[in-house]
Amino acid sequence: ACPYQAIGQEEVTDRNGKVYKTMAKINPGLCQGCGTCVATCRTKAIDLHGYSNEQIYAEIMSL
Repeated sequence: ACPYQAIGQEEVTDRNGKVYKTMAKINPGLCQGCGTCVATCRTKAIDLHGYSNEQIYAEIMSL
């Protein structure tokens, strides 16, 4: 969903090194703040700091 490939996956491990979940991780060096990830995230787990949801949707709809 990210046009800049700023979203990756990170494995979370326990003390024994066993992976018990995988999480999405945003690379701030690649993120351009376009809001595409926020608009397409079905679980609303991503928040773009400094912008309201309405502002993000308006920006995307103007494209």
